Amino acid sequence: MARAARQTKGHDFDIEQAELEAFVSAFSNAAAYPIPNEDVVNGIYALEAIYMSVKFVAIDRAC
Repeated sequence: MARAARQTKGHDFDIEQAELEAFVSAFSNAAAYPIPNEDVVNGIYALEAIYMSVKFVAIDRAC
């Protein structure tokens, strides 16, 4: 199946493809993942905080 064309905002670089390739490379021990573990963990904490904030607002509005 062919990949759908992605908008790259005038650049010929697909960041999602590059990130997936870096992940696969790190997973197969071919290279270190380019994002430090601390940054990954902080990103997860940020996403969890956003989720909890949205969940709280949704519950507050339902009452």
